[in-house]
Formats: sequence, C-alpha cells, structure tokens
Amino acid sequence: MYDFEVSASTISRITNAVVSEMVAWQNHPLEDLYLIVWMDAWCLKSEKIQKIIHKTIYLVVGLNRSDKKEVLGMWLEKNESSAFWMNVLTDLKAWGVEDILITALII
Repeated sequence: MYDFEVSASTISRITNAVVSEMVAWQNHPLEDLYLIVWMDAWCLKSEKIQKIIHKTIYLVVGLNRSDKKEVLGMWLEKNESSAFWMNVLTDLKAWGVEDILITALII
C-alpha cells in the first residue's frame, strides 16, 4: 500500500530494542485500587496458510486514583470464555490489584 519495504534484520533490530521495555511493562506492579476498570474482548478471524483461525484479544484498562487511564493487561486466547475472564481477574490480583470500585464490560 505504501510501497515500503523493511529488511528482516531491521525488524529484528527494532524488536530487540523494545523487548526490554516490554518485559519491564509486563512485570510492573499495578496499583492496589482502581476507580473504574473497563474489560473488553475482541474476537478476530485470521487466515493462516489457507486456514481460518480464531483468536480473542482480552484488554483491561483501569482508571487510577490520579485520574489516569492505564492498560492493566492484554491477553491472547483461542476464544472468549468466562473461565478465561477468571484467569484475567486472577492475574490482576496477583499483580497487586486489591479493589475495583466499578467494573464495566464492553459489549
């Protein structure tokens, strides 16, 4: 579309430059209280080697006491299920979230 090509070595160099930042973000502790938490899941279909595959991206965004929104986590799973939402909530608790005043599921 943009007639722009990038070599494999350039992609590797860029990826290596951001990996440490990504790992730091994944391991940072969350706040103990969020005023509002929005939870959403996007169900996607993708074609891979002439086969349609289904993936669900789970996204949780929280409004902290400083009135700033932050992405609390992102997960990739085969499909949406209540059992996986329980895993998401368990992860949030393990990362330090103790209380959420309002939870909004985006439908």
